[in-house]
Amino acid sequence: MTFLEPMAWALAVSLALVVLLHLLKRRRRRVPVSSLVLWERFLQDTRASHPFQRLRHSWLLVLQLLALTVLVMGLARPARTSVSPPAPLRVLILDASASMRASDVAPSRFEQARARALRLVAEAAPEEELAVIRAGARPELVQTPTRDHAGVRRVLETLEASDEPGRLLPALRLAEALVRHQPEARLELFTDGTAGDWEEGYTRALPLTEHRVGTAGNNLGVVACEARVDPEPPHPVRVVARLSAFSDRALSGVVELRAGAEVVERRPVVLQAGESVSVSFFVPEARPGLWELVVETRDDLEADNRVWLAVSPPRPVRVLLVSPGNVFLERALRSLPRAQCRVAAGIPGDLGEVDVLVLDRVTVAGPLPVPVLAWASWPWEPTDRTKWVDSATPVLDWDPAHPVLRHVRLDDVHAARVEVRSPPPGAEVLAECGEGPMLLAGERGGQRFVWAGFSPLDSDWPLRVSFPIFVANAVEWLAAASATKATVRAGEPVVLRWTRPGSVVRVTGPDQRSWSWRVEAAGDRAVFEGTERCGVYRFEAGGETWEACVNLLNEEESNLRARRPALGALAEARSAGGTAVHVRREYWAVLATAFLLLSLTEWWWYHRRSV
Repeated sequence: MTFLEPMAWALAVSLALVVLLHLLKRRRRRVPVSSLVLWERFLQDTRASHPFQRLRHSWLLVLQLLALTVLVMGLARPARTSVSPPAPLRVLILDASASMRASDVAPSRFEQARARALRLVAEAAPEEELAVIRAGARPELVQTPTRDHAGVRRVLETLEASDEPGRLLPALRLAEALVRHQPEARLELFTDGTAGDWEEGYTRALPLTEHRVGTAGNNLGVVACEARVDPEPPHPVRVVARLSAFSDRALSGVVELRAGAEVVERRPVVLQAGESVSVSFFVPEARPGLWELVVETRDDLEADNRVWLAVSPPRPVRVLLVSPGNVFLERALRSLPRAQCRVAAGIPGDLGEVDVLVLDRVTVAGPLPVPVLAWASWPWEPTDRTKWVDSATPVLDWDPAHPVLRHVRLDDVHAARVEVRSPPPGAEVLAECGEGPMLLAGERGGQRFVWAGFSPLDSDWPLRVSFPIFVANAVEWLAAASATKATVRAGEPVVLRWTRPGSVVRVTGPDQRSWSWRVEAAGDRAVFEGTERCGVYRFEAGGETWEACVNLLNEEESNLRARRPALGALAEARSAGGTAVHVRREYWAVLATAFLLLSLTEWWWYHRRSV
């Protein structure tokens, strides 16, 4: 028997205080009464005329001392360690985050974790089932429970760490679901302790053993980086990066910026322990292509020493206006500095060359595969949840915090004929009149939309300064969703711009792995989620090619130090029947129940004696 909180025994001094209270007697007033017959049972309480008296036997004192003793023992957390037989199911959880690729232990943290997992598999009993979960940005059950230990070894040998940020909580919840109805099952977690998305309090309820790998580690890495291209010719470029030193000593290196194969600039840096600095490079003229920011240094993690950037002058937003005629809307769109506006009388069948579709009083048969700014045109299937107001209607309230209504005032806007609708799922109300919502924005079917329940020709809004500002905000917000992000972080999906139905999307990763799939319907979005490695991913679809840069840029992964102390790992013992585990059982819950029962008994005895 051991006590996990032995300092709690200091509270045992309260036992003496209880005894002292029973020795104390308070003086009582003398009151004349006619007879003492009814007071015989209480005479023992009136015989003391001094503050202290001889301690007499009292069941109340016994119950109070017992209750207090049980309470102190419970606070000391008594526990017993016993050897349990091999678990019928054991789930191995391997942390595959970027920090597990650190080389502070040879050859890497992940290789050391794999070796420990393989040793545990070799020592498992033949009747014991094993399962394997790979914990990356998303948990992956790579091996279902099985007694084929040779197959489990083969699965472990094929696993690799990624450049994604670590998330252990989803993996622990998946493992908890596997062992929920098996009380003797065990969870074996192999990690370096850098993931901060779970707490020790959650794991206390799990049959979990943590196998900690890695040391403190020294790392100098890029935690943030951005290339800003001026939209005006000759399109100068400014590259800004933030470097951090995660170590207990000073780290030095050389930061090099490359534009393709050409070295633009080299700059030495020295960072003290825990210091962060910003480094800025200015290039007077943009050189379209892939740029690299490289930190040449000796540290324990390579994934954050290199950043890829796709640099190119901003491409004009291709806007298509479909309207029977609206001079105000056409002028507002053509005045946008970085937009190319075309006008059509109907919606074309091929929208591959359109970034933002603007509809004005147009009937739409179904969902559209591009972002839409709709005026008096519902861009989805017809519904009955609508109401028309055929009178002068002012705007009563609007949301100035939304990007579409930035610097826009609607207090002097009126519509002669307006349609009000209840917002569908995924939409929010931007403005409303007395009858209901008249301006909505949101995302539906994977595409953003902005809907106005009136046409500019049916309102006085085109005569206000806020009208061209609103159009510019809406086009900018919609275009941001239609463009493919040129740079994402490891583990984040790459959402491709719209591709034609039937086209095949092909992806080649930095390690020459390849993926391909077919876009079936017009409303489908090409989403690639295999960004496990940092580097350049090349995409091909519909005769077009483009590139996406994947970088770590994660301060938590660059910091190789553990976020919390290691959990109390349960020791292992070997036996002829397989792997036996020393299981620690605590008894504070039993003692808490006993304290409650003793307290109730003492209360009952006191009132029984007083009646």
